[in-house]
Amino acid sequence: MIAETGSSTFNQGSVPELVQRHWALSGVRARPGARRTGTVSVIDSDQGSFVVKVAGSWKAETTLERDLGGLEYLRRAGFQLAPELLRTSSGDSCVRLGIAHIYLLKFREGETSAASVVTYQDLGRLAAALHSVPGFPYVSERHLAACLPRLADLTARYSLGDAYLGLIVANMRILQRCSSAVCHFALSPGNTVVSPVGGMTLVGCGELGLGPAVFDLGGPLVTQFVTEGLEFRRDWAEAFYGGYFSARPLSPVERQLIFTAGLMWAGLNVMYGDAAANVRRLRWAFEHSSVLQAPML
Repeated sequence: MIAETGSSTFNQGSVPELVQRHWALSGVRARPGARRTGTVSVIDSDQGSFVVKVAGSWKAETTLERDLGGLEYLRRAGFQLAPELLRTSSGDSCVRLGIAHIYLLKFREGETSAASVVTYQDLGRLAAALHSVPGFPYVSERHLAACLPRLADLTARYSLGDAYLGLIVANMRILQRCSSAVCHFALSPGNTVVSPVGGMTLVGCGELGLGPAVFDLGGPLVTQFVTEGLEFRRDWAEAFYGGYFSARPLSPVERQLIFTAGLMWAGLNVMYGDAAANVRRLRWAFEHSSVLQAPML
């Protein structure tokens, strides 16, 4: 359920009062200068520290409740390496304030991971642990076949070529039949936190859902392991996929499909950031398929 609040406006200074009114916390105070992407603030209280989050305005309430329910399911299933939701005093998952929806996650002390061989190896193992969680109840809203019209439009707009789109279309049915897992859909060092005593945890978990594991694994292949200078960071790729396969093996067919998933992922995200650089990276990746597939074989 989602609680209502009588207010309709929200500002940084109102956070402690709002939180103390709706959550079973006392002595709430904002932590100066503590902000993360999508975060209103980090607060300290007598009961601990928490991240105050505002849900994206595009999210329907049912989608938000599902996303937050997914976080709670992970913890009940024994996966402790994702954010922990704190429900309100009345047991609601979040509070509606005008058109905004505010919720609290337990704050994890630490820093965002820097890209490195060690970081990607740990991220691969973390992804494998997430993909191994059984019985997740929520299917992802990212239906691969439904992405094809958008991908066709992007292919034409950025002149990616018929061969590029044809490869994805030819493999779509097999992709959809690959093993399903709890997918994060944004695996990257930037969506992790490493604690001062070591140990990596996932953040940015607002899109969790069941989907083909290979699609999740394809995310970093082109967008992160191929640089803007068109260099393939094979050391990062081998660390990531090696870490993953050591904890959760995939069939040879699924390993080969990671390349197609990576091309599809890169195409769907080509307009974000420097579109021209993204197109160059994607074309280079398509033309050097054997180079990119080597770490998966």
